[in-house]
Amino acid sequence: MTSSPNATPTPPTGGLSGAGDGRFHWDALVSRVLHPVQVAIIEAALWVGLPLAPSDITRMSGGDHNVQQTGYHVGVLVDLEILELVDTEPVRGATKHYYVLAQEWIWR
Repeated sequence: MTSSPNATPTPPTGGLSGAGDGRFHWDALVSRVLHPVQVAIIEAALWVGLPLAPSDITRMSGGDHNVQQTGYHVGVLVDLEILELVDTEPVRGATKHYYVLAQEWIWR
């Protein structure tokens, strides 16, 4: 396939949605790669701006998901180095973990 160097690229078809930045459909990629609970966790961390535990995020979700789901997806985001553990606290014989967004993911 050959193309002119001055040709304007056309967006891909096949069900992709989302605005993107004109060069790549970021919104479509995010919706296919990140689970909705992971998006909610990231949004909560951005909105609050303080360390949050999975139980805090679950309460903020208004019952959209449970603490086990939140904890699982927090773990995935930690493995991807999107969230980082910043503190722990003993609570009734267990350990409560607090997370923040890793600084390299925050645009200023």
